Amino acid sequence: MPRSLLLITTLYLAMTLAYLIAVPVGEAPDEPAHFLYAQHLADTGTPPAPPPPQRDSFWKNGFVTSNYEWHHPPFYYALGALVLRTGRFLSLVDRYPAFPAINPEFPGTMRPLFVPAPLRFTEAHLLRLLSALLGLGTVCVSFFLARRLFPGELWLPEMSAGFVATIPQFNFLHAYVTNDALAIFGSSLGLLGLVSVALSNTTDLRRNWLWAGCGVAIAVAAKMTTWYLLPLAFLLAIAQLQSKPRAPLKNVTDFLLFTATAAAGLLLSRLLWPDLFQRLLNSPQSGGINQDFLTIAHLRIIIPMAHTSFWGMFGWVNMPLPSPLLWILDAILLIGLAGALLWLLRRRQKLSKNQWIGVLLLWGSIGSVLAAFWYFNLTAFQPQGRFLFTALPAIGMLVGLGWLHWAGRFRGWVTLGVVLVMASVNLTGLATVIFPNFSFLAG
Repeated sequence: MPRSLLLITTLYLAMTLAYLIAVPVGEAPDEPAHFLYAQHLADTGTPPAPPPPQRDSFWKNGFVTSNYEWHHPPFYYALGALVLRTGRFLSLVDRYPAFPAINPEFPGTMRPLFVPAPLRFTEAHLLRLLSALLGLGTVCVSFFLARRLFPGELWLPEMSAGFVATIPQFNFLHAYVTNDALAIFGSSLGLLGLVSVALSNTTDLRRNWLWAGCGVAIAVAAKMTTWYLLPLAFLLAIAQLQSKPRAPLKNVTDFLLFTATAAAGLLLSRLLWPDLFQRLLNSPQSGGINQDFLTIAHLRIIIPMAHTSFWGMFGWVNMPLPSPLLWILDAILLIGLAGALLWLLRRRQKLSKNQWIGVLLLWGSIGSVLAAFWYFNLTAFQPQGRFLFTALPAIGMLVGLGWLHWAGRFRGWVTLGVVLVMASVNLTGLATVIFPNFSFLAG
C-alpha cells in the first residue's frame, strides 16, 4: 500500500471509530432494522418475515425495532450473519439483547431516539466494524480509480481518497449497521471496473469486463439503489463497439459475460430464497410516484435536507452540522467542481478517447444517482444525502481534479490543506454535535 494511502486510511479509521464508539447502538437511520435482519439470519438461516404494518409514527408501537428492512437483497446481511456467527463461535462479544426504551422527548432537533444505556461492546458493534471495513475499501478504491484514469496527475489519488475519507456523513454512515456500506463499496468497485474497461486494450478487455461484473454483482445484491450501474454498463458496451478494433461478436460476448457475472449474486439469492423478487417488489420504490410530491413545496423540503445530510446529519436525521461547517464543505465541493470543468476544457485535446469515455462514466454515475435519488423521493419521503454516496468516488475525483487545477505547483500543500480542513470539520462535528447530544460511553 502506498504510504500516502496508508496515512489517509489511518485518518479515516480514526474518525470512523470515534463515531462508532460515541454514537449509541440504534441511534442512526434504520440501524435497528438492519441489525435485526442480520441477527435473524444468523439465528435461523432464513430471511425475516414481513413486519406488522406501521400504524403510527415509526418510533411508536415497536415499529422502529421491527424487521421493516426485510425487503432488501440479502448479501450484506449474509455477510453480517457470518460475522455474528464467527463472533459467537470465538466468544468475542456478548449478544445484543434488546434496544432501550424510546426517549419520551423524541422527536425534535438534537434529541436521541433511545434512552441512554451504559456502553457495552456487543455483536452490534461487531457489525459496525464490518461497515467500517467496507468504508475503508471504498476509500482505497477511490485512490486507485484516480490513479487508473489519470496516472500522470500527481496528488490526484490522495486528493480523491482524502475527500471521500473525511466527509463527516461518510464516517458516520460507516460507523453503524447499514447495507449502504456494502452498496457504496460494490458501486465503487463496479465503477473502477467499468473505467478499466474504457481504458483497456483489446488483450485485457474481457478480464476487465469480468472484474467490473464482480463489483456490480456485489452492489446490485446489496441494494436496489445501485442498479443504475447496469444501464451505464450497457452504454459503455455500445461505445466499445465503436472504439475497439475487434470483431463485434467478441464485444457482445464480453458484455454477456459481464451481465451474467453482475446478476450472479441476485440469481444465487433467488435459488436460496424463492420469494426474493417478491420482496424487492415490496420496496418503497415499487409503489410508484406519489402525486402529492409533485409540488414546489415538496422540493423546498427535499433540497435543504438532502444538502445537509450529504455532509453531516446525525442521529435519526435530526442532528445537523452547524451551518458554518456546511458552508466550508460547500466551498470545497463547488471550487473543486468548477476547477474540474475548466481543467477538462483546457485538457480536452490532450486526453485520449478512452480517457474521455472514462470521464463520461464519472459524470454518468453522478447523473444517474441524482436521477434515482429524485425518483425515490417522489415515491417515498427520504431526502437523505447518503443515497448519493454510491457515486462518491466519481465526485471525489472531480473535486480533486478541480483543486489541483487551481493549485498549480503547490499541489501537495493544497491536498494536505483540503484534507486537514475537512478532518477539522469532522472533529468539530464530533465535539459540537455527537458528544453533547449522546451520553459519551453510552451504547
